[in-house]
Parts: sequence; structure tokens; C-alpha cells
Amino acid sequence: MKKPMIFVAVIMLISGFALSGCLNGYDELELKEIKFVEDFDSLKEVEPNYESGEEVYMYLKVEGFEADDEVVKWSVYVTVRDPDGNVYEGLNRSEQANNSEDIGGDWGLVESIPDFSPPDRGWDEGENEVEIEVIDRVGDKDLIVQETFEVE
Repeated sequence: MKKPMIFVAVIMLISGFALSGCLNGYDELELKEIKFVEDFDSLKEVEPNYESGEEVYMYLKVEGFEADDEVVKWSVYVTVRDPDGNVYEGLNRSEQANNSEDIGGDWGLVESIPDFSPPDRGWDEGENEVEIEVIDRVGDKDLIVQETFEVE
């Protein structure tokens, strides 16, 4: 009689552990789309080639945000490095978004358009790196993605 009870208890423990890290079906944030875009309005994809003084716009779509009372809360930070790997002044984990949105459900998808201006001296010529950190403040998850853009 004790063996079946132990078996049921073990199954319950295993199930509880399996579900505890996945409240709304997502263990982590998932990048669905990222691209360099012309501007906020058109969201037309462009090649990541810029002039020294040109502003950079990106579009990203991230899925897997957990909601609290049907509201997701997220932050987006951007760090930009020059071709030598040095962080541009003012672009070390620069806050691009600190938002919340009622999504009418338990989990959600977030779209964001980080944009960043060059420093006063302009972008350095060569391959520059953008690191974008997206944080789910309800689900306590984050996602870091890196892309590069070229300055001629």
C-alpha cells in the first residue's frame, strides 16, 4: 500500500517542479524579429549602413512576457560599441523603454523601436555593435541580442 502512495507523491513533485518555472508557457523570452528600419513611421527595413552623424532605428519583436493582472511590464536598454569595442559615451545601457501594457491575457508579445543618436563626434568608421537588453519585469526574464551596423 505504501508503494503506490510514494509513486503518486513523486509524480506530484515532478509535475510541480516542471510547471513552476513555466507559469504562462514561456521559460524565457524569445526573439521573433529584429531589423534596422528607416524610421518610427514606416518601419521599412534598411541595410545597416550609416553615415557618421546618422540616427539609427531598430525594430524588435519579443514574445514570452508574463503578465500580472493582464499587464506586461518591460524595459529595453541599448549599449553601442565602436569598432574597437569601446562603449560610446551616453550609450552604455541607455534606457530606451520602461513600459507597461494591458494585454488582456496571461502572456504577451512586445514590439519596441529603439533609436539612438550618434555621440557629438559621430559614429566611428567601421563595424559598430549594438547590444539590446530586453527585460520582462513581471516574469523576471531577460534577453540580450547583438547586431552590427556599418559606418562608411
